[in-house]
Amino acid sequence: MMSAISKDLATDLSTFYERSLHDEFRTPEPGHLNQRTKLVHGTVYSEKLASSTRFSYALQPKLENGKGAKKPVVVLTATKDNKSKSPFIIKNAETEKEVGRVMLQFKTMKYISYAVFRGDLQVASIVYHVPTIRNFLSLDPPRMAQVAIPDPIEKNPTWLADVCKDSILQKGSLNAVADESPGLVLLQNAVPYKKPDGSLGLNFYGRGQQASCRNMQLIDTNETVVCQVAKWDTCVHNVDFASPFSSFLAFAFALAQLDL
Repeated sequence: MMSAISKDLATDLSTFYERSLHDEFRTPEPGHLNQRTKLVHGTVYSEKLASSTRFSYALQPKLENGKGAKKPVVVLTATKDNKSKSPFIIKNAETEKEVGRVMLQFKTMKYISYAVFRGDLQVASIVYHVPTIRNFLSLDPPRMAQVAIPDPIEKNPTWLADVCKDSILQKGSLNAVADESPGLVLLQNAVPYKKPDGSLGLNFYGRGQQASCRNMQLIDTNETVVCQVAKWDTCVHNVDFASPFSSFLAFAFALAQLDL
């Protein structure tokens, strides 16, 4: 069953699912992108339950002829038991059918890695570099991330799981596997700038309202933002994306961000 907050958001589902964004695994077309941010706009709402946490991902339907703003529509949900190593179970909000999982892959003194699965197939690897005491003392960016996903034309990336894990543990990043695997797209976090008061910031073009260590932008090799997570309010984060991300991959990345 959908929660009260999800029901309130889930308006005009029949119209929304006629749009091409109904496919959670499809990358968005240029016409779906917001003119200002060049991203599809979405929002993740989280709520703590008795023994788990529930997440709802709502997308903003594109405007028709630039007019008329409709309410966001919940397209994906996720739940996670209140246990440290429990996976996130992602479901299609309309059918309530499981479409994927986000699982903690391994955790060391230097790295934290998450694996994203679609069925039994791993479709993304996320690695975080654990901040050191030196990072905190020097006010350097406390969190760095890399995300490896197959190129959208890659149909069966069965090689992804092993090569990413080996690259992280042996060489400390996903750079090596990206160089050796032409079918892989490697993304990394944008480096925040320092504000006059010494705090760190990123330009979310009005999509972020509160400071948070979970705020992050992922950029491609051209330094173009392709996914961003920005805190808006308590338990509310705007999660926006563009190709090569889909709504499923953007939601999966946001879940990993919120888990740290």
